[in-house]
Amino acid sequence: MKNVFLLLFILFCGQLITAQTISINPNTTYQTIEGFGASDAWTVDFVGQYFSDTEKEKAAQWLFSSQLKSDGSANGIGLSMWRFYLGAGTLGQGNASNINDMTRRGDAFLLPDGTYDYDNHHVGQKWFLKKAYDYGCDNFVAFSISPMVNFSKNGKGFCSYGSDGTSNLRPEKVREHANYLVNSLAYLEEFVGTPIRYISPLNEPQWDWQADANGNCGQEGSTWTNSEIRTFCIELDASLRAKGLSTKIFLGEAGAWNYLFAGGSSKGEQITDFFSLYSNNYIGNLPTLDRSFTGHSYWSDQNSSVLTSNRQSAKQIADEYGLKLHQTEWCMLTGLPADAPFSTGFVASTAYIDIALFMARVIYSDLTIANVSSWSYWTSMDREGGQFDRYLLLTLNPTAGNDLRFGGTITAAKTLWTLGNYSLFIRPGYKRCSMTGATDLTGLMGSAYIAPDTSKLVVVYVNLSNTTQQVAPQLKDIQGYEYSTIDIYQTNQTLNLQKRPSVNYVSGESLLIYGRSVMTFVYHLAPSGQGTKMDDVTKNKFECYPNPATDYLTCNASEPIQRITVTDLNGKVVSDIVLSGATDTYLLPVESLQAGMYLVSIRSRNDSNIFHIVKN
Repeated sequence: MKNVFLLLFILFCGQLITAQTISINPNTTYQTIEGFGASDAWTVDFVGQYFSDTEKEKAAQWLFSSQLKSDGSANGIGLSMWRFYLGAGTLGQGNASNINDMTRRGDAFLLPDGTYDYDNHHVGQKWFLKKAYDYGCDNFVAFSISPMVNFSKNGKGFCSYGSDGTSNLRPEKVREHANYLVNSLAYLEEFVGTPIRYISPLNEPQWDWQADANGNCGQEGSTWTNSEIRTFCIELDASLRAKGLSTKIFLGEAGAWNYLFAGGSSKGEQITDFFSLYSNNYIGNLPTLDRSFTGHSYWSDQNSSVLTSNRQSAKQIADEYGLKLHQTEWCMLTGLPADAPFSTGFVASTAYIDIALFMARVIYSDLTIANVSSWSYWTSMDREGGQFDRYLLLTLNPTAGNDLRFGGTITAAKTLWTLGNYSLFIRPGYKRCSMTGATDLTGLMGSAYIAPDTSKLVVVYVNLSNTTQQVAPQLKDIQGYEYSTIDIYQTNQTLNLQKRPSVNYVSGESLLIYGRSVMTFVYHLAPSGQGTKMDDVTKNKFECYPNPATDYLTCNASEPIQRITVTDLNGKVVSDIVLSGATDTYLLPVESLQAGMYLVSIRSRNDSNIFHIVKN
């Protein structure tokens, strides 16, 4: 069967482009994906408090919804990680904070008098935290980037001008700051209804984060030496265990990947310094320290050689100590790379897709070279400020000047939908699998991921070039399963995660990856033999079977059910039931279904599964 897109392309161009062979083997897997995320710094607290319910709900849907519309298009990008900013208390200091931009001041539950006020602080952030959970995101990271002003050396949320390169935390206040973070975690766990998975206690410790000569600084922040990090993590570990929390310490937030394996012993070479038994700063035995290390993808993203070598070295040192890597922060701080076909400078007509493609190249590299288990963007929303969307996923348009306290509107940026090409389809628990071909960091890149229940194979291509590329995927069979249909989603200069017509899988048939696009191909798999009878479907924690007395399908889960969706093999939704989660059994009417094969998707709080059923 001829590929429809290929025929159209041939008719338009009058010639056939040579197909690049792509080999995908879902049986060979690498890291397990924990999620894709973003942070609520800096502006989410203001949006959550001062924007209308309509605008807030729209933003939450765009960020967290993982459900597809009836036509298969996306409601949102389904973020599966969310980073909650525990500020240093500079918001309460007002202008005395010496941080001119109000939105760069951080709120805190701890007040200057040493008491806690959980109800009236982080109000807007808590609104979005709860919305994330309601949409099914429960992988939360609380993070701090400066010691509380109550405990800092200078009473500020940043280091003093000309400071000595050590942390702004007073040595005698280490335990109190650790207890503050843990008390905040305990409250947030109770508030949202699930444990906070990670606590990231510091940020980019290699940078100075100093005031200028006038005593002002653009944001909160603090430098840390490795020995200071060790001391603080020991106290944080003790406080977490005393409180009985399951939260793990998420260590690192290195300002660039090279600090994991280089950069000197004071603030660099961090993995060896913290995890080698022979190091004076060894903390690898702390019970609450996660066996992972986190880094930021800034400053090593400008050319393919550095981009590759830094991530290879980071993975090598992480593997040596048995650690997972996580990329926890990136936005476009630099210019566009010179070694790839981006526009020269920032041309308004192409800047948005250039930035999005640049981001996609970084995501691809972090996933396939550094082998990261999660990938997070920096600011989920902010004012554009003449910088296009290089720092954000959602653009805030204030009603009054630049002041978010008067509300405004929110629009989706190109970076949002491009990230969605990954985040919406590669869900927690998916494993990256072997894929050869499409590895050109200046042209065509591709990576593949298999669902834990073998129901889907997700392949994401990034095509930086202006030329449409033809690929011929060779998919290795999975025992007991066969490929059925392929759903296709595209983001380019004019399309935002656009659903294209689904196609039937035909072995060896070519596909087109359009120029300057990010495209996601979702291969659906069915048990061998064209599906399973309705009375013979049982998998993991879920089961479906027909009621013999009536034309109903009974769906059971080990946890309360949130949603049951039935689609045909063309991706058309024929039934979509949203439940309150109050029952673990549901009778789904199927009398309207024609004979044929269908996909039944059941989602509970912590699990989801897709069953392939046949109605005779």
